[in-house]
Amino acid sequence: MGRDGDTPPQPPETTMHGDTRIKIRHLRSFDAVARGGSFAAAAGLLHVSAPAVSLAIRELEEAVGFRLLDRTTRSVRLTEAGAGYLSQAQRVLAEFDGAHRLAADLQRGRSVVRIATTQAILTCLLPPALSQVHARWPGLHVHPLDVATRDIVEALRSRQADMAIGVDLPDDEAFDCRPIYSSWWEAYLAPRHPLARRARLGWAQLAHQRLYLTRSSAQKLERQIGAAGVFSDVVETTTASSGLAMASTGQGIAIFPGYARSLAQVMGLVAVPVQGPTLLHELQVAVPRQVPVPAPLHALRDLLVESIRPLSVAALAQ
Repeated sequence: MGRDGDTPPQPPETTMHGDTRIKIRHLRSFDAVARGGSFAAAAGLLHVSAPAVSLAIRELEEAVGFRLLDRTTRSVRLTEAGAGYLSQAQRVLAEFDGAHRLAADLQRGRSVVRIATTQAILTCLLPPALSQVHARWPGLHVHPLDVATRDIVEALRSRQADMAIGVDLPDDEAFDCRPIYSSWWEAYLAPRHPLARRARLGWAQLAHQRLYLTRSSAQKLERQIGAAGVFSDVVETTTASSGLAMASTGQGIAIFPGYARSLAQVMGLVAVPVQGPTLLHELQVAVPRQVPVPAPLHALRDLLVESIRPLSVAALAQ
């Protein structure tokens, strides 16, 4: 960490434009201004002075040959070109930070795999599979990253994570995506809720109930049902755990895939299948096609699929 007015020690330049070298500190300053919305906020994020950030931005703009930011006395905004350049700058920073983590892991003499997924998946699906992982690779450290559903893909693409388990994961030239767990959507209710004794519920019966869902779940259900705004009273929650906790008060119904049932039972909730139509929720696991870490990443993915996939077959048959 640098003193006020100084910039932290930086590695050699990562790229060049004309006669001016672009350094990591330039990109970090640009990213910090974009995230913080001002030079003062960026300075706070980087633990340097505001003039140091301003100088870094000026040097970066001179290097790339176009204006990255529009400055006023009250605000700083990305230019159209700056917005396009920001995504590339952030990718370079992610690659650099990933290489730094890799070097640190190698120095410690260990292999680390970081898995981005949600708290509910970590709690309900991964523990038995991870026991098998530890038995097969005793020296492999699996580090789960508890992130919101909407942030899983970004964690994978930015290289914060080496593997991701979630929905709508990328399957392209960079990432290989495979199904890992399928389940039906279920309604989770407090035992005293008027609908808790039903053997099953229909989507039409839920249309005017207060429902607790994550934003991604609400959007996915609307796509599957084929009607936008089908639910009239939705309270968005950041995680399945918080949605289930809200439902336990008896004031509404949590709607989540069947894999959350064990977590719901801990909270004293009743699980009721939702039909009419019966909709399938598909979890996926994705890894980079080119493995960036010194670990058996693809073999680990295969073991997780072999361990978890049969559980979904059994759940679907119930």
